[in-house]
Amino acid sequence: MYNHKRFHPLALVIRFFESITSILGALIAGIIGIFSGHFWLLLFPIIYISVEVISYMTTYYTVDEQNVTIQKGLINKSTTVIPYDRIQTVRQSQWFFLAPFDLTTVNIETAGGSDSKSEGVLTVVPIAVFDLIESYRSQEAPVKTATQSSSEVNQTDGDATATKPQFKKLPASHILLFAITNLNILASSAVIAGLGGRFLNHAGSKLNSEVSRVIFSSVAYIALSIFGVLLLGFIYSLIRTLLTYYDFRIARTGNTLVIKSGLLKEKTQQIPLHKIQNVQVKKHPIRRLFGFSSILVYVYSGQDKQSKEDSSNNHTYLFPIIKNAEVYPFLATYLPEWQLHSPKITLLTQNRLWYFVRWTLLVIGILAVLEIIFWQVVPIWVVGLVILFFALVLLDEYLEAKGQGYGFSQSRFICIQRYHLFTKEINFLDKNKVQNVTQRTTPLLYHRQKIGHIKLPVKMNNDHGDQLKLRFIPIKVIQEIRDFYEQ
Repeated sequence: MYNHKRFHPLALVIRFFESITSILGALIAGIIGIFSGHFWLLLFPIIYISVEVISYMTTYYTVDEQNVTIQKGLINKSTTVIPYDRIQTVRQSQWFFLAPFDLTTVNIETAGGSDSKSEGVLTVVPIAVFDLIESYRSQEAPVKTATQSSSEVNQTDGDATATKPQFKKLPASHILLFAITNLNILASSAVIAGLGGRFLNHAGSKLNSEVSRVIFSSVAYIALSIFGVLLLGFIYSLIRTLLTYYDFRIARTGNTLVIKSGLLKEKTQQIPLHKIQNVQVKKHPIRRLFGFSSILVYVYSGQDKQSKEDSSNNHTYLFPIIKNAEVYPFLATYLPEWQLHSPKITLLTQNRLWYFVRWTLLVIGILAVLEIIFWQVVPIWVVGLVILFFALVLLDEYLEAKGQGYGFSQSRFICIQRYHLFTKEINFLDKNKVQNVTQRTTPLLYHRQKIGHIKLPVKMNNDHGDQLKLRFIPIKVIQEIRDFYEQ
């Protein structure tokens, strides 16, 4: 039991690092004050550091058999009590400089909390605290930790080996491929290449003309600045992805999946199986060329995103990149209860391309008329970009029309196949986790073609969810899905 303890002093280092923009401004003000003789500016860093130190000195935590309690504040005091039966998720993240001291950061989340902030954060505490919380949650004896004496470890070595989870690791070469084929990175690469090529052509034309060198230098400076920013963004995205998924590994312990990853900051995420709402096999267009897919799960409440590659809420990569032939054996190993296998998909809208592209074609027609009228005003490169954009939109709509499908697995799972941003997604929904089935159509669609739309909302947390949609599908298929859902 840990009673009325302060965080480790390294918590101050973490706090300063995480609020680097604020403290940097205060430090700059102090430096300016020193060199300019306005010493009153030193008050900014002094006040900032004092507030952080006081906050650290007046924050305590207690971990006992009933609750986790966090007390903070000097004048305006607050006490947060979190009973173990209300805890949804306990996560830990460990900066590399905390590992030698067996320290970690523990985030405690409940169903009533917000998405952006955990209800309880133990900033820097011994790893034994995390183990103790987990043992109280599962009502087991406290787990032995690295802080035990060597004799205790030796005595329990056989038992520890028996219960130690076996992690499946992601090879380093696959992590590199995952990072390089990130859609954000590919988009940056395309823009960099296009801007670089355009600048070179522009430079050649200017050097051979009589345009002022001053004007050309200004244009060149702006173009190179944009190019530099994009290049830095490309490098940042690549490095960030590599650092986030470094040494990615997954294991299953009981009814919980444990995921670890990260180089500078190792994150440990635990996913209780009963919180999984949707299992998704994602086939990225570039990764498909190499024979790889990604496996994700969408979970209820509190699970944070591991990366910003996907903008969806509450998704977690079970395995960021995996060979296609290994997808369903992997799912059979780590999610045997779901009994997932390669689904038999019935395609629904292969002959209804018109319905998907009609509004896009209308917009293209309007823009074409405007271009004919104002062709002397609109630069040719703008026209080229617009044509490229709508070509990509039409291609995405074509894939969506050709790839929409559905199927059923066992008597419990609804399988939805769709395309989103050129990426093929196969979603396995537990019908017991689907909030409702919404059908929508119009008189024109219903009476002439007997088609409509269906939406299956899946609850993720108190504020957000995900909605899987099938558009322009036969009414009889909508009724079939509704009947399966209501069984």
